[in-house]
Amino acid sequence: MFSLSNNVIGKIAFGTSHRGNQFEYGKLKDIIDDAMTLLSGFSASDFFPSIGGLLDVVTGLQWKLGRCFKNLDTFFEKVLEEHLDPARPKPQHEDITDVMLGLAKDRTTVIRLEKEHMKAVLLDIFLGAVDTSSVTMIWALAELVKNPRAMKKAQAEIHCKIGGYEIDVKTRVLVNAWAIGRDPKMWKDPEAFIPERFEGIGVDYKGQSFEFLPFGSGRRMCPGINMGIMSVEFTVANLLHCFDWKLPGGLKEEELNMEEEFGLNIRKKVPLKLVATKHNWEENK
Repeated sequence: MFSLSNNVIGKIAFGTSHRGNQFEYGKLKDIIDDAMTLLSGFSASDFFPSIGGLLDVVTGLQWKLGRCFKNLDTFFEKVLEEHLDPARPKPQHEDITDVMLGLAKDRTTVIRLEKEHMKAVLLDIFLGAVDTSSVTMIWALAELVKNPRAMKKAQAEIHCKIGGYEIDVKTRVLVNAWAIGRDPKMWKDPEAFIPERFEGIGVDYKGQSFEFLPFGSGRRMCPGINMGIMSVEFTVANLLHCFDWKLPGGLKEEELNMEEEFGLNIRKKVPLKLVATKHNWEENK
């Protein structure tokens, strides 16, 4: 499990796997295990700041930490040197190290990345992902083996058919978010404009509530979700704050044409024309 996590994170961070690499004091797994043990162990400095450092020196903790992080620093230094090597073949896809080195070379940005900064980022990624992921997978398998019922249920979910359909490999699946947001089984009067329906039900628009997916969900959800929400809320709130809005020519609300024009966006078929009058806040007090 460790090797799997190591290779996955290695591909993302360094562009290659580093299974079995030898270090001055052991293999990568030994160094990661050593780091996690030391970081989770007792440190006198945490409890006695004034004299704890001296106690950690006496117990040998400071030396062990120094040795461990020196090994990690050596590893990350080698990774950076490999990426900076002019003879290195150009990768098909950039890894995180390539991205950071690109930022460091770009003098037009306000970010000034030095080698030590890059090593710190790689250290956070590696220590924060490799051991935690492998340990989680081991515990998950242990619990499933101990509970055969849960294992069979998980296996059944993997092999299940979605809505009775057998989805072939490489099938392109289009999710009908429009129909999901208007499902009468989930929403009462789905075609009616009732904004209060979202109050106190725990359903939001951020892709975690599958009853309502206006921006999609997962890694392919709309990247401009925050900007879009901010611009719409800010503009509409200010228009309502400053003005009252009515239809021109004495038209009644039920006479407003609400026909849709289909396209990439569903536009209003008939342009909206309104009359604005300054809002009198004194009347609402």
